[in-house]
Amino acid sequence: MDNKPTLIGKPFQRIKDACQTTGLSQYYLRRGCKEGSIPCIKSGNGKRPTYYIDMVRFLEQMRRDGI
Repeated sequence: MDNKPTLIGKPFQRIKDACQTTGLSQYYLRRGCKEGSIPCIKSGNGKRPTYYIDMVRFLEQMRRDGI
């Protein structure tokens, strides 16, 4: 059985939801969004922007990189 995460639901997910989908920590996902290593869009500006992770591209990236 393949234990790799699969996309169920929305193609763009907030960090909290993406954490549950992928099993990765919120810290790792947030840092990747800020650094640009995780495909996402940023909503809002200021001290607390909301990041929406492009789950289709991110899951493909994870499979390609063997994460």
